[in-house]
Formats: sequence, structure tokens, C-alpha cells
Amino acid sequence: MLSLRTSDAWSTLEIDVTVAPDPAETYTNASTDSSSYESIEAFVDWLNDAGRAWFGVVLFTWAWSRDAPTGGALLTLTARGGLFSIDGGAAATLGLALSAGVSSVTGTAAAGTWAPAGGMAVGRYMRQLGKGDASADGAVRPGVPGAAHYRPTVSGTGTAVDAARFASILGDAENPRVAVVYQKHLATWRTLALGPINRSPVSTMHYRFDLETLADVVA
Repeated sequence: MLSLRTSDAWSTLEIDVTVAPDPAETYTNASTDSSSYESIEAFVDWLNDAGRAWFGVVLFTWAWSRDAPTGGALLTLTARGGLFSIDGGAAATLGLALSAGVSSVTGTAAAGTWAPAGGMAVGRYMRQLGKGDASADGAVRPGVPGAAHYRPTVSGTGTAVDAARFASILGDAENPRVAVVYQKHLATWRTLALGPINRSPVSTMHYRFDLETLADVVA
């Protein structure tokens, strides 16, 4: 899954949450949490904070899954230990619609998300120097290895629907473009500056996407 920081109204995102028998409490999203991944993470942290009336009784978690009809990602919010209700404040961004008395809710495709059918891969997440001059006497490095940029390889394989979805969310991306990408084999989310994207056919029905990224130039 990839989650772009987008130009949606993240600073106006508010969600009223009720866990009976406690009164409703309101979550207000920070404008700096401008991607679906960052917002759902912040929301769940708030839900599980010691300041909540249900702390120690109900534990919230979230997960994502691919939405095949759109190529986006569906977010699922789950509570263990009780039932909850939310208003429709997150419907336009996180895709979570108004729900009452539920233990789990799965939304529609969240804003700025991309979950291609063939999955995504993040590799070589390490500091990498560019090429330097070399001679018979040795090599000249073009910089200091410990200060080099992280330049991971990021790729994905998807359908025509996934290609259309990616093009659509790129049009709504913040400038400069920043994406949070899930590195599956390490179960880690990586925040990356996103450069050019190369799309190439791999069969009659699928495409390969290669993303140019840097990992240490974003907050």
C-alpha cells in the first residue's frame, strides 16, 4: 500500500466517537497529518490515549485491504472490549462512514491510497553514494557514506484500474510529493519523497510501476 500526502481538507477532519456508556469525544486531525496513513495512525493513537474515558477497557486497532474496483485501500477500524459509534466526519478522507454500535467498520477507498493488485516492494533501504571517479591508484568517492541519501527501490505491479487510480491520486498530491509506503518484508512504513514514476507493460493486462524516491529529505 502507498498513501500520498494530498491536498484534501485534513485540517478540518473531525470525528465524534462514542463508546457507551461514556459521552462522545471529538478527535481533531492535525494539518500535518495530511495522508490517510498518517491520519488513521494519529486517530488510533488518540483513541487509545490514557485521556480517553474508555482507556483500559476498549482497545482500537486499524488494518487495510485492497479495494479491487478502485485500486485504492480500504481502512478498517476495530475495537476490542466494547462497541463504538462514529459520525460521518471521516467519510470524505479516510472513507469511514457514520456507524453506530459496532465493533468494526470498513470504509470506502481512503483518499490518496494505492494498493496495486500485484503488491508493492521496497528494497535497498540504505544509504547509497553516487558513482565517483576511479583509477589504477584507487577510487574517489563522491561523498561521505554516512551522509549519503537513502535511495530505496520502490516498485509495484497492477492492472489498468490501478494505473488509472495512481494517475488520479497523483493529481491531488501535495507539492512536493511525499508518500508513505508499506515495506512488507520488514512490516515497516517508510516516508519517502516521490519523484518521477515509470510505467511499463509486463503483459497484456498488467503494468509495472517503478518509483524514484528519497527517504531522508522529508519530515
